[in-house]
Parts: sequence; C-alpha cells; structure tokens
Amino acid sequence: MTDQEFRKLVARLEVECEISPPRYRLRVLALALLGYAVVLAALGLGLGLLIAGASFLAEERYFIGGKLALVGGVMTFLLVRALWVRLEGPPGKRLTAEQSPRLFRLIEKLRVKLKAPAIHEVVLNDEMNASIWQTPRLGMFGWHRNTLVIGLPLLQALSQKQFTAVLAHEYGHLSGSHGKLGAWLYRLRTTWDRVYQNFDDPDSPVDRGLQWFFRRYLPFFSAYSFVLARQQEYEADAAAARIAGAREAADALVSVRLKGRFIGERFWNRLWRDADNHPMPALMPHASMHTALKAGITTDDESAWLREAMAERTDVGDTHPALRDRLEALGEAARIPPPASPTAAQAMFEERLPQLVKHFDSDWWKQAQSAWRERHGDVQGARSTLAELGPDENVLPEQERERYGLALLTLEEPERALAVLRKVADSRDATARASFIVGRMLLDRDDESGIRYLEAAMDKDGECVMAANERAWEFYMRRDDTEKAEYYRERLMALHQDEAA
Repeated sequence: MTDQEFRKLVARLEVECEISPPRYRLRVLALALLGYAVVLAALGLGLGLLIAGASFLAEERYFIGGKLALVGGVMTFLLVRALWVRLEGPPGKRLTAEQSPRLFRLIEKLRVKLKAPAIHEVVLNDEMNASIWQTPRLGMFGWHRNTLVIGLPLLQALSQKQFTAVLAHEYGHLSGSHGKLGAWLYRLRTTWDRVYQNFDDPDSPVDRGLQWFFRRYLPFFSAYSFVLARQQEYEADAAAARIAGAREAADALVSVRLKGRFIGERFWNRLWRDADNHPMPALMPHASMHTALKAGITTDDESAWLREAMAERTDVGDTHPALRDRLEALGEAARIPPPASPTAAQAMFEERLPQLVKHFDSDWWKQAQSAWRERHGDVQGARSTLAELGPDENVLPEQERERYGLALLTLEEPERALAVLRKVADSRDATARASFIVGRMLLDRDDESGIRYLEAAMDKDGECVMAANERAWEFYMRRDDTEKAEYYRERLMALHQDEAA
C-alpha cells in the first residue's frame, strides 16, 4: 500500500468511525483478532504435526512419524521464536521515590483519580516530551511493564500545573475502556511490526507464508487502528482537563508547542554555533536551558509561532490532531501561557535539580565532544582555506574553486556555496562530489533540476549510487509523484538485493 493509498483509506475510515463509533470499534477489534487467529492457527498446525508425528513414532511407523515430527517441530520452533518479541525498555536515568517524592506522589494521585494501571518505573531523559512505554514481558501474549518517560527539558519548560496536565494526558491513554482498547491496539501494532520482521528467512516456507500474510494485513490494521489512535488523543486531552482544568490543559499544549519549537530551532543551533569559535562550550545545555527559555523567546516570537500553529490543519499522516482542533475540543481559546514560575523541574526535584542537571550535561558532553571538536576543527580549516584562496573565486582553477565552495558550505553560507559549486558541477571536469552536493541542495529547495546532478554523480562514482537514489526517491515521495518515486524505489531495491547477494 502506497502512502497515498493509506491516506485515502484513513480518510474514508474516519467517516465510517464518525457515523457509528461502536460498530467501527468492533470492526477494528475483529481485525486485530484476525492477526492472532492466523498466527495461532499456524502454531496449532505445527503442534498438530508434531503430535501426529509422535503418535506414528509410538506405533513404530518411523518414516512418516519422523517426517511429521521433524516438520512440526521445526515449524513450532520457528513460530515460537518469532512470536517471542522482546522490546527494549526506554533509555534514560531511572528515578526513585526517594529522589523525587513529589513526583511519585503526583503519579499515584493521578493513578487513583483516573483508575489507571500502576507505573512500574519512571525514567528521566533529555527530550522535550513525555510518554508511557509498555514493554511486554511475554512477547505477543502481553503482561506489560509500564514505564513513564519524562524529558528534563519538558519539566524546565512547563509550570507544575501544566506538567500535571501533560502527565494526566499520558495516563489518560491507559485509563477507561476506550483507553485500554487504544493502548492494546497501539501495543499490538508495534508487536506485529516486530513479528513481521522476525519472519525473515527466504528459505523457510513458514516465514514466506506468514510474511505474505502480514505484508497485506499490517497496512489495513495500521489504517483502522490509526483512526482510533487519533480519537484517543482527544480522550486523553479530556482526561487532562478533568484533572488539571481545561485552561491548564490548553496552556500545556501551547507551551509544549512554542517552547519545543524554540528548543528545536534556536536553542540547540545557538549552542552549537559556539563550536565555530571555541573548542568547548561556554555554557552546558541543561544548565542554561531554564534561563534561555525565560529570556530567549520574545513576545513577537510567541505570537508569530502561535499564529502559525493555529493555521495548521489536522493531517492524515499524524495521529495527533492539529493544535486548533485540540483547543476547540477543550473549549478554550488559544493564548500565550503565563511564565512558568516555578517550573515543574523546580517543583518536582527541589534541591536535587542541580544534581540531575549536572548528570545530563555530563552525559551530553560525553556524546557531543567528538562532534563539537570536529566542527571546531572544520570551521577553523574552512576559514584558513578562504584566507589562503582569496576573496575572488572566479580567478581560481576548478579544483581550488571546489575547495572554496566546500569551505563556504562548512561556514553555513549555502547560497554562495551553491553558486560556486554549481559552476564546478557544470564544468567538463566536474567531480562526483560537487555534482552530488549540488543535486542534494537543489532537491532540498524543491528544484527538480537537482536530479540531473545526482544522475551525473552516479555516472562518475558508483560509491554514491545508493545515497543519490535515496535522495531522488525521497524528493518524489514528497511531491507525491508516485511514478517517478517508484522508479527510484525499484532501483534502491535492486541495489539492496545486490548488496545482500
């Protein structure tokens, strides 16, 4: 099923769900059970053959008994191995009630009010997000362990009441009959994806048969469960409003959107720009994030970003409804929330907050220091190149002109870099590197002429064939040009098969 076909199917199913929600839920439940029925039927067949083989062996009919037992045993083993899906728990720092008693009291309070299952583990990470992971202990047969994952940046961005609304939203996905059904369907979709990947032996008739089934089953199951997943977001928002109040729930949605955009688009970019001039950061990210959130977002920024967010429409490709639709469902108008003072991080962790901030900054630097120092060295080298080659690239030979363009690219002057490198790529002695970079940059600007440069790069250097085909496929997928996208997808499939051979 193509992306366009999936979107059309979801749009049609949304209408069906709106006409009769109970009947639609039954259809989704039946479709979910179909997956179990097929897999269990295959498992039953394997066990049946194994038992039949054992019976024939007991009657000393060794030839047929041995064959049946062998086929049944191998089939059962392969199925049990594939179905025993192991999903890793989320990474991050495990928290205890002793480290954050206020947080754990809040979690317990929400569990009682929402009549939700227990949280077995709380993990703090470095993302601007919160979620509940459900990890099956028994593979497709369930017995899930619930892990609440909270991002330290989220806690630094929200007030305590806004964070309570976010936490209630996440818990709302697990509470009530609809929540349990939605959570089960979400888990099942993830589990089936992993099961499908486990049937990967082309020489096994069992794997080939079940792959054939799941290849056709999963897109329909994903589309049907997608519609309920979007409804779940509204129901979870309603749970947040019951616990924290509709106004706080609405403010939390807006705060996450605005402050998340600031962190994603500005905070990290400004931090990494420091690598251009210094071999180490002057300020660590988590230690400086609270101040940056208070001082770095202007009123004009917030107003402009909120207008843009409210202009968006709910997209078929995302289970989360648009901000406008979620606020309308809550019955609240969009507004710029008041400052978070104190922040949820300050309220939840109190005197332990500096220790947690230091922990995440230390972890960040361990992972980032190599890239930081590489960036610092690249920028210093690019500046030296420009100083060496002079201010006028037009007087340079082709090879030096390419160096000049690459230096401009490193120094984040894309327009000048594209102009210089395009001249190089259009020359008789163009290199594959120049052609590939120009093609990539043009496609990023939605300019189809970049395809010509990617094709030229592939002709010059076979090493870039895979990357160039991927870029071309992604470009036509964004344009919904299915015919051309399919052409490059088939080329990619052929390349992957050649690699595997």
